[in-house]
This record gives sequence, C-alpha cells and structure tokens, in this order.
Amino acid sequence: MRRSPSGARKMISFFQPVGQADPLRASADARNPGSPEPEDIPVTPLAEVEAALTLRGRGGLFVDFDETLLLDNSTAAYLRSLRPRMLAWFILKLITLSRVWLLFPGDRRKHVYHDWLRVVIPTILMPWSLPLWRWHHAPRIARESANTPLINLLKQPANRPTAVVSLGFGAVVRPLHDRLLPGVPLVCGTFLGGFRLRSTGKRKHLEQAFGKGAVAGSTVITNSENDRDLLDACAVPVVAAWSDARVAAPFADLYIPFRYMERAKRPGQRYLLNGVIKYDIVAIVLAYAWDMPQPVLAALGLALIHLAVFAVYEAGYVDNDVSGSKWEKRPTLHSGYEDHARRFSVVGAFAVAIAVSVLGAVLLNIAEVQGSQPLIALAKVVVVDVALIGGLFGAIFLFFRIFNRSAPDSRSVLYPLLQTLRLGIYGVLASATPSGAALI
Repeated sequence: MRRSPSGARKMISFFQPVGQADPLRASADARNPGSPEPEDIPVTPLAEVEAALTLRGRGGLFVDFDETLLLDNSTAAYLRSLRPRMLAWFILKLITLSRVWLLFPGDRRKHVYHDWLRVVIPTILMPWSLPLWRWHHAPRIARESANTPLINLLKQPANRPTAVVSLGFGAVVRPLHDRLLPGVPLVCGTFLGGFRLRSTGKRKHLEQAFGKGAVAGSTVITNSENDRDLLDACAVPVVAAWSDARVAAPFADLYIPFRYMERAKRPGQRYLLNGVIKYDIVAIVLAYAWDMPQPVLAALGLALIHLAVFAVYEAGYVDNDVSGSKWEKRPTLHSGYEDHARRFSVVGAFAVAIAVSVLGAVLLNIAEVQGSQPLIALAKVVVVDVALIGGLFGAIFLFFRIFNRSAPDSRSVLYPLLQTLRLGIYGVLASATPSGAALI
C-alpha cells in the first residue's frame, strides 16, 4: 500500500503482475485522445483490492468501467466494430484532419469533444452500427474482456458497488455493463450529450447524483490517475492496473492504401505527395490531359487511375522488402517494416485499385469526347479500359516479383521496364502530345 502525499487517510493501491514491467496499453488515440497518457503503475498483489474494500467508510463504492471492470476500452471497442471498416476509417480520419472539435468552446475541448465526435458522427452516417454493436459485438466483447476476478469480488454482498462510472457513452457502454454487473447503476454520458460528463468530471457528476457525503466517504476503484479529482475526494482511492487489459487501436490491423509506403518504405519523405502526386501525376496530366476536350475531368481521371496503379505498385514494395529480408545479405529495411508488412493486404490493394480505376476510367472517357455519349457506349468503353488497367495491375505485380527475386546486378536492366509500366502504359488509354511523350 502507498500513502498519498495529501494525507495519511489516503491510500492508493497499484496493481500489475510480477514480471511485466509495462502493462499492455494502446496509444492515447485508442483510449482517450484528449487526456494525458497515464503513468506506468508498479507491481502490487491483487489481494490488496480486497484489503482496500475492507476499509470502506460510510460512503459508496464507485468502480471505473473501462480497463477496470472491462479489460478493454468501450469507445475503442465500438470503433473497432464499425463496418465497413474502410469507410469508418475514412470518416474518423476526416474528423481528425479537420480538427472539428476546435469549433467548440473551452480550453480542454479535445478531451471533452474528440471521442464524443468519433462515436456520434460515424454512428449517424452508418446507422446500422449501434444495432450491430448491441446484439452482435457487445456480447462477445463482454464475454472475452470481462475482469472476472474483480467482478466476482464485487458480487460479494458487502462489496456491492453503489455505481459503475465511465466517461464512455451510454449506448456503447450499457450493452457491455448489463452483461458484467447487471442491476448495478451505471453512471456515464448519453449518446448525444456525452461530452457533458467529460466537461464536468466524474467527481462533480457523482456528487450531484449521490451527494457530497457519499463521495467523500466512498471507495473508488479505477485504473488511471486521470481520475485524480475523484480520487482526491474519496476516502479510499484504489488505482489498479490489470495485466490482462488490452486496448487495440481501432484500425491498427486495417489495410490502408499507401501506409506501408509512407511509414515503412520511405518514412519521412512524404512520397505520396512529393513523388506520386507532384512528380508522376503532374507529368501524366501534362502529357495526356492537356489537349482533351475536358482537361479538368481528364486530369482527375488520370490521377485516380495512377493512384490505383500505385496501390498495386505498393504491393511490389512490400514484396521487395520481404524478399530482401529473406535473400539479401544487406537489405535496406527501415525499422518497423515487419509490423506494417503484416498489416498489408494484397487482396485489399487490388480491390482498392479496381474500385478507384473504375471511377477514373469513367471520368477519363467522359473527358475524351465532345458533347454527350450514350450511357451504354460509355459503359462498354469503361469496361474495356478497366480490363486493360486490370491487366496492367497484374503485369506490375508479376514483374515486381520477378524483379525482387532477380540478382542485384541484373536489376539495372529490369528497372526501366518497371518504370515504363508505371508511367508509360497510359498510352493505351489516351494520346500523348509530342512534348508530353518526351516528358514521360
């Protein structure tokens, strides 16, 4: 047991299994993006939880939910459950990039609004998410991530909690809570007003609900010293880290186009922007789109097709690194490439490439003609073009595999051919100006 600096009556108990120096934790984005990362919690036997509960005063027993009662984070688990995942990732990425929480008042607005927006906006745009969560995902997560030793301890009559407390959101937390400690009151944010509890803090909210006396004499069990306002107000504060707590970031294992290239193949170079867009796409647009009847549409179509090509080209990058690690004596590999290679999906890369190339082919064919074109004729041309582009995808991937398995001294002959597939193949889709062909 440790006594806090604030007085002898304060007791904070830390728990973590012997032999595990750092409890498994996810990034701040997965657990609570607006809060500081909790400090590492040293080792103390589980028996001290029972010892702390015997010191209960006249107040209640308040138990934190995330990573305490549930050995996961309810918000992160809900975001992991969103389907289709690529669409969910795209929505959440827009929220992060737009920094929409800055539209709200307050100095702590990221802590107050970020997680709330990450739950509310995808749920509104993907309305099937909550029913799927309630009836399919939540039962499985509650079963797999229940903190059974703590739950069994709390089910003893003398230890019955006054309430379970969470900064999460009722529509997400309640289906989990009802399977872990049914019948025990749950204090958490609402779906549309979940930011209010984060703004006021757990202490004020509990004092309004149960009275200051109940909080002042209470025992609080939580996993994080981020609940400092409540820990300082209660009689017996218990901070416990549980070795089985695992909070996976929502999209840690999701295939994201160009992530391998940006983080593992060419880290820090911003190659998608500087190499693919500013270099390749600008050259392709100047070569092929300049003289078309609708050059803007043509430029968009060619840009999409080249991004699709590069999604497959990225698969060649992954194969290049994996092959190099196996057969080359001194491969040029960046740290963390193995983790990113495991996340990469060749099937996902081809699926994204085909989907994007269809849109690109439609725009390119519309741009090539003056006036209107019959829909059936346009569809036929697009099918032919997509077939040609699909053949290009296969040729790039196959040629890359041959290149990656060739002796290093022979690659200087193969490399120009690989670059021709990357940039020169557009000649089968559109006509280049003489100066554009020279540029390519």
